[in-house]
Amino acid sequence: MAEGNYEVVFNGMMVRGVEPDQVKQNLAKLFKVDISKIEPLFSGNMVVVKSGIDQEAAGRYQAAMKKAGAVCAIREKQNENVKPKADPAPQVSQPQAPSEKSATETVIENRQTEVSSSSDDDMLAPPGVQIIEPVVVPEPEIDISAMNMAEVGADVTDPVAPPPPLKINIDNLDMAEVGADVTDPVAPPPPLEVNIDNLDMAEVGADVTDPVAPPPPLDVNIDSMSMADAGDDVTDPVPPIPEPDIDISKLKFADEG
Repeated sequence: MAEGNYEVVFNGMMVRGVEPDQVKQNLAKLFKVDISKIEPLFSGNMVVVKSGIDQEAAGRYQAAMKKAGAVCAIREKQNENVKPKADPAPQVSQPQAPSEKSATETVIENRQTEVSSSSDDDMLAPPGVQIIEPVVVPEPEIDISAMNMAEVGADVTDPVAPPPPLKINIDNLDMAEVGADVTDPVAPPPPLEVNIDNLDMAEVGADVTDPVAPPPPLDVNIDSMSMADAGDDVTDPVPPIPEPDIDISKLKFADEG
């Protein structure tokens, strides 16, 4: 494989929704190593999984690990003259290759991985590192051959036609004097015709209301009535309630059978 200027790094970041134990098992199966050798990859340090490859090969490494649930990054190869602090990483063998070569084919050679400094900055990928697959957006094709540039300050809005002039005939109108009432005249109501020939003036203090006839006297006959003694019951007597005649000779208690 030709040398390149890219390397694949991993700091333990995983695909959202995938359990960590499952990711470790997937990586162990991918690298064909014991799961105990995968544990150091999740220490939080930035581990160089593969270095000295071109961008296309780095993309295949990235895709294979992402399929296993691990999110790795691609960055330009660091200067080898600067030796960062290194911890031994697990020896990994080539993952099982598919029957046919494809864009997702991954070849991970046995090598001693390099580990960078364990500072907090190593938890994040360096600026410019490609951590997602690039999406190529096609450039839009817009035909502007029929367009031209207006002068500075020109009105580029659509012109609005002015409303048609109002046609009002004022030939029969004239000007009233200052202070004149220009409202329409209101006809006065007709005079009331009230006949008071049969009316005269009453004396001061006289009752001018219509006289009210007194009610006729009440004609109540009390000849058949008498005065009861004090304490007598003057209510009408209530006849006694007859005792009910109920035949119970055929009834018996339940315990009598």
